[in-house]
Amino acid sequence: MMKQLMIIIKFQNIDANHAEAFAGKEICLSFYRPNFLLYCINERPTTHQLIQIIHQILNKLAQDFMDKVQQQQQQQQQIQGLQLYMMNDYYEAIQYFEKALNIRPQHLLSLWAKIDCLLIQEYEILEQK
Repeated sequence: MMKQLMIIIKFQNIDANHAEAFAGKEICLSFYRPNFLLYCINERPTTHQLIQIIHQILNKLAQDFMDKVQQQQQQQQQIQGLQLYMMNDYYEAIQYFEKALNIRPQHLLSLWAKIDCLLIQEYEILEQK
């Protein structure tokens, strides 16, 4: 693989600074190596096609990373909301559940907890009357 990468670098006349970054992309390809190598062997893609494939793979890896970051942010908001829910602070809990739902709108636990908080608040209002 590295030999193929060096051939691409030489063919594209990539300077030394870009060659190092390009080689770093090869490390990311290690996750996709079996399919990528089979594709290279069977299809014999052009250099331009290889570069497009590498960019697609890197975009997928970047998207996966962003999804994990967003999931962590959503979980933090949800945990804070659940803590407030357990302390019967429903109004504040709703605020955190809304933040969590802004990140992942179809997350069922956050949605259920927000609905439950709203129902409890409505019930408390009716009891006071």
